[in-house]
Amino acid sequence: MGLELDHFMWVVPDLASGMDEIERLTGVRPIPGGAHEGLGTRNALLGLGDSVYLEILAPDPEQDMAGTMGAQLAHLGQSGLVAWAVRTENLARVVDGLSASFPDWQARKPLDVSRKRPDGQLIEWQLLLPGLSHRGVPFFIDWLTSPHPTQDLPEECSVESFVVRSADSESLEHLGLGQLRSVTIVPGAEVTLELELQTPAGKTVLTSLDPLPDDIRI
Repeated sequence: MGLELDHFMWVVPDLASGMDEIERLTGVRPIPGGAHEGLGTRNALLGLGDSVYLEILAPDPEQDMAGTMGAQLAHLGQSGLVAWAVRTENLARVVDGLSASFPDWQARKPLDVSRKRPDGQLIEWQLLLPGLSHRGVPFFIDWLTSPHPTQDLPEECSVESFVVRSADSESLEHLGLGQLRSVTIVPGAEVTLELELQTPAGKTVLTSLDPLPDDIRI
């Protein structure tokens, strides 16, 4: 399927405090990314090298957040990993792989998503949300012709390891996710995500919200 690790989603109830937290943990200040119009969210990014990054995702108070993911995040009360993303140039093959690996999966169509960078450039991509996030399944992204977000990010941090624990570890392996660089899939009664980074501040471990949300509402 041509899969590559793309990014990790770290959610926070407030972007400024979330950026402060990540800077405190890593010694590196995240770079403002922009707003996702219609989704009620905005983000900041931390480069992790090898075209991988950490997304700090927060509500965008300048948007109408009613019924959006931004509204969910505004009431979190804590920060943590909620999801991970895998890059591909063939979402149709990913759909086939999900159907083969999860017999109960109900097919979804890719979503067209965009955000405007602080410099005014519009970035557009397609997103496939499997609806199986509570089982450790990532979401899948095709950046189409847009430049990858890591293009302008400093690379002072790197991924040491990323561990996904899930009762559906065999299905995740069947998708080929365990073969991705730095990714380890292990059995577990509950889904947890653990990201270990090498940073200027030393080793930093980011963990998932407890409990993880059942799905990512976008």
